[in-house]
Formats: sequence, structure tokens, C-alpha cells
Amino acid sequence: MTDHDSTVKLCECGCGQPTEIAKLTRVERGWVRGEAKRFLHRHAMLLARAQRDVARASRFAPRLCGCGCGQPTQRSIQKQNGYALGEYQRFVFGHNRRVHLRTHCKRGHDVAAANKGTRFEFEDLAKYCAECMREAARARTERLRATPEGRRLMREQARKSRFKMKYGMTDADYQARRDAQDGRCAICRQPPPSHKPILHVDHDHDSGRVRGLLCSDCNLALGLFGDSATRARRAADYLDGR
Repeated sequence: MTDHDSTVKLCECGCGQPTEIAKLTRVERGWVRGEAKRFLHRHAMLLARAQRDVARASRFAPRLCGCGCGQPTQRSIQKQNGYALGEYQRFVFGHNRRVHLRTHCKRGHDVAAANKGTRFEFEDLAKYCAECMREAARARTERLRATPEGRRLMREQARKSRFKMKYGMTDADYQARRDAQDGRCAICRQPPPSHKPILHVDHDHDSGRVRGLLCSDCNLALGLFGDSATRARRAADYLDGR
């Protein structure tokens, strides 16, 4: 028995032959010195070629019409509409319209009223699938979360949406008010600190009217006073020693 009997492997192509022991390390080929190789010489290429042949055969195999009529489809006589030359088409000519009569979605989602919307006033114009919209939104969110720049864009968009929903302000309105205050707090007249460079929107909780932009400390102080002008004046008199 040799020293390498415990590391002998069979070729992963399925031929059943034992592979050789790697004499050096080749990362691009997956070799580790002293360990058995995954494939015999050229067998990996033969396996990849066989897999391509199987995929091509399944792609160019005869298929039935996708509308459910049971009729076989025809081969594509030219490369167009996403079909390769000689590939069997998904539908018999004209039968794809039958599918569109059952659903308004290209992916085949249900045409139920809860899953249908329109971008215009009339119900028969610009129909779209709500499930497709949700899937696209989830995919976009995952793409943005994967990068620091994407996460920054998500926070910026969330801030704009919060301003619009809570205060009725657009980003342009916020910037205009900030410029009118010269980038300073409306109470202490100081620019926000570098570690908190945001000016918070202060509004009347009863009427919803925006009063101004405040730094974090002044905004917190108003909240602790309960937005009471009387308490704020008494606090000022107390600090003045009156």
C-alpha cells in the first residue's frame, strides 16, 4: 500500500478511473500538491462538452405550444425574437394571443382585480401587474443594499419621502428654507455640528405648519418643553435670574 492510497479519488466525469496525485499546486485548475486531482487529463473538457450537448439538445428538442392546446411548435427559420436558428418556438403562430387573453402579465401572473393596476385614468389603458412591480421593487432593494453607495441612496430617498409625507415639503423646499437660514439653526443661529450636519424640520403638531429648521440640541429642547412657549419663557427668566 502506498502513502497516497487514502487520497485516491475517482474521476468526477463518471468514467470510474482513479485520478493522479498532483505534484504541484495550480489554483486555476483546482490542484493541491499531494492531493488527488478531480479529473483525468482532458476528462474535464469532455464532461463540459457533454453538458453543453445535453443543454443544446434540450433547447432544440421539440416542444408543445405554451398556450396548452397540445400542438407541436415549429422551428425558427432565422435568428430573431430571442430564438436561435433551428430552435423550436414556444407557441404555434397566433396562439400567444390566447395567453394574453387570460393574463395581462408577460410572466403569467393571475389577472385578478387585486393584482391589476393602471397608470392612467381609464382602466383599459397601460395595465400592469402588481406582483411584477413588487418583484422588481424587491430586486432593486437587494441591489441597493449590496453596496455602500446604494445604502446611501436608500437613506436619502427615505428622507425625501418622509419630508413629503409628514411635512408636505419637497427636497427643493427644504434646500430653499435652509438657504434662507444661511445653513444655521433658527434658534441658536449656529451651524449644525460636524458630527450631526443635519437641520431638523420643526413643525406645529396641532396645525402641521412648518416653523423652521433646527439643530439637534434645539429641536430636542423644544420637545422636552412640550412646545410650550410659557415654559420656555420661564426657563429664560430663570436663567436671567429674574
